[in-house]
Amino acid sequence: MSIDEQTALLVIMHRRLSDRRRTEIAANIAQGKQDYQSGKVFRGTVNEAIAELKIIR
Repeated sequence: MSIDEQTALLVIMHRRLSDRRRTEIAANIAQGKQDYQSGKVFRGTVNEAIAELKIIR
């Protein structure tokens, strides 16, 4: 493969990886929104979070 072909291949691979990561991030955002709407997300201060973790143990 020539250097130009190798460069083109790297560009294609980089774009595909970027697209895949973008899709993963979008899925994580959608899941986060769903968790928030269903009340599965903890909201509070750091001290409240620590206290909650101590209760769970």
